[in-house]
Amino acid sequence: MKKDLATKDSNLKDLCKKDPILSTWSEKELNALKPYSEILYKLLTLETKASYSISRLYDNNSLLYDSSNNKILDSIKFAPLHPAPAHLDKNLETIPNQGGLRDLGRNVWNLEFNNCHVERSETSKNLESKNHNPNLTQILESTDLTKNTEAITPAKEALSLYFHNISSNEFQTLRDLALDLKPWRKGPFCLYGAESDTQFFIDSEWQSNKKMKLILQALDTIGYNLKDKVVLDVGCNNGYYMFDLALRGVKHISGIDPIAIFFLQFYFIHKLTNISHCTFRLLGVQDVATLNTKYDLILCLGVLYHRKEPLQTLKQLKSILAPNGILLLETLILQDKAATCLCPYPTYAKMPNVFYIFSPQALQNLALHAGFKSCEILSYSYTDNTEQRSTDFIDKKSLGDYLTPTQTIEGYPPACRGIFVLS
Repeated sequence: MKKDLATKDSNLKDLCKKDPILSTWSEKELNALKPYSEILYKLLTLETKASYSISRLYDNNSLLYDSSNNKILDSIKFAPLHPAPAHLDKNLETIPNQGGLRDLGRNVWNLEFNNCHVERSETSKNLESKNHNPNLTQILESTDLTKNTEAITPAKEALSLYFHNISSNEFQTLRDLALDLKPWRKGPFCLYGAESDTQFFIDSEWQSNKKMKLILQALDTIGYNLKDKVVLDVGCNNGYYMFDLALRGVKHISGIDPIAIFFLQFYFIHKLTNISHCTFRLLGVQDVATLNTKYDLILCLGVLYHRKEPLQTLKQLKSILAPNGILLLETLILQDKAATCLCPYPTYAKMPNVFYIFSPQALQNLALHAGFKSCEILSYSYTDNTEQRSTDFIDKKSLGDYLTPTQTIEGYPPACRGIFVLS
């Protein structure tokens, strides 16, 4: 028995050395994975030859990656192959019909199995006339979208993976692994099998698609172009935001988070997609100097209020920004025009590790102390129990259980989050 364990441990080390992500890790990072050695071994040896697509539905914008031709397609929507599964059709009914979205979801494509015929509907022609995507005609005429693949509009705003020729046993393996990786804090993710009614929805605690839309809107507000940028996501959790941005033209995106189970979730999705310019280090904010990289864009989402030394955190992030780089910071804020700060104790919405909640003016002052020249608030929104809540994929109650529209369970102001750009 001991010999078998030693052999497996040796094999695991060899697999880590050969892995493009884990081979860059320090011994300390690898040691943090030891409690999860069994599931790590499953992930390292996971193989599926199924072709796949990645899709995202955001109001009137979606995004897809097709592994069969290694192309990223932007601003195109894909509908269920005929007939649409009942659960998808039902969910489409709940989507507001903004700009013909529901019609687009059902009718914009008429795809035939296993050939290259694509017929545009009147809906897509109407979108072209509204400049929704000026290159739509060119893409439709030049791109083989259906070779050994099928494209399906996701039932929910999830990062969705469509496996077009996966066996039922392979798909069951993926389901089992996803369940082994609970709790899932960030998401949602959805896995679709080869059959139209085969899906596995990872209903995460956070509906991170909501924050992702706010982040994209913030970048659009400041006219930021992601193309060819080097990006860092600090406190990246399982990489939900990274996978989205990786398909939007960035040169490279890295994430850091010290929690091992979050990395394993990231690695699970990464192993299925093999997006090579998206990587992960098992590090905290205090370790950013060891990355030896300057970043064009740093994301710091939902991290600052967990830091005991927020000024030092901002200084550390400032030190790894490239010239003309920006920090996009999302954090809890106090709705006060004055430069004030709330220090909740012992908990805030039952979170024991919330140390400082700054007003916008106070945060701007802190940013100036950290060496930034400007700190501008771009937007703010309130977190409620539709964005963060308990699901079957976490193991306890969630923030939404401890909030009302007017205050937290402790009597503090409700969870208001601001997005700032620091440069």
